[in-house]
Amino acid sequence: MKCRMSFVALLLLLGLTVSTAWAGDRPIVAIFGVDAAKAKLSQDLLDQLPDYLATKLTESGKYQVIPREQVKNRLSAEKKKTYKKCYDQSCQIEIGKELAAEKTLSTKIMKLGSSCTVTLTLYDIRRATTESAASQHGGCKADEVVESMDKALGKLFGENKEARIKSKAEERERLAKVEVERKSAGEEEKGIAKRTEATQEVRQPGTNIYWLRCPLGQIWSGSSCQGERRSMPWADAIKACPAGYRLPTRQEFANLLGGCDENARGGGYGYCASCGKSSMCSSMFGKDRGFYWSSSSLSGDSSLAWLVGFPAGNVGISAGKDDGHDVRCVRIEI
Repeated sequence: MKCRMSFVALLLLLGLTVSTAWAGDRPIVAIFGVDAAKAKLSQDLLDQLPDYLATKLTESGKYQVIPREQVKNRLSAEKKKTYKKCYDQSCQIEIGKELAAEKTLSTKIMKLGSSCTVTLTLYDIRRATTESAASQHGGCKADEVVESMDKALGKLFGENKEARIKSKAEERERLAKVEVERKSAGEEEKGIAKRTEATQEVRQPGTNIYWLRCPLGQIWSGSSCQGERRSMPWADAIKACPAGYRLPTRQEFANLLGGCDENARGGGYGYCASCGKSSMCSSMFGKDRGFYWSSSSLSGDSSLAWLVGFPAGNVGISAGKDDGHDVRCVRIEI
């Protein structure tokens, strides 16, 4: 018990939190359980290391991290025996795609003699290649494993401490500037609410489909979307669109993005063009990087609904309906 409490205290001192970031231009990473079958480490350590890794990746300023609960929920939906058993690359890639991840982080701890080696491998899902990897030798005690993991992460990020401090300072400065601009825009656009519905929508070229220009929670200023997006569960999203509008279907999203692969066209998990690289989507919404509910439930499992990720063009991503995601609305003009 004393050893267990000591490790928990150690992680708290090192700043353990769970990342839930879904915005920005940073690549989205899915982190899976730690493979340490032969290292004989405590279960308490193995349970907390993925959260610690999520914190470190987010702190680096380079990545967004999918919440651990969403990874566990998808593994449960796929009838995997336990969260920790998805160690092989094919399993992680499969689940990573379904969660709209662009990369997966695989972690192994191997005991070699009296030492333990931490190995981190970052895999690029879209390119189907290993992007980078790093390893670090050290002791096998809890604090020694965490120390080795920190050093391996430093190698993986390819930057020193001074560079990370500078990056964080620049990010704080950028966010402060954005906040000033947001407040200024809010003052300038107090009259936005008086605009007609027609100025808030855009017609999809070659169709009779009209989309609200902005995700729910934002309003069109005449040149850009202003305000905060409203993320919500599917049950709320399905009835959240204003009168005359509704959630788009899975197929409507696929038609908007275009360039879909065979799996996406056939109704399964697959890829279309990202919004930024789709001529139609980019002309309507620019380089939108949102993740949007569709109105389509998963056939055979009413607890799941189809989700579409604009950053990488993921179409047919099955997500638990209790998860929170953004909402776009459409209407058909007959």
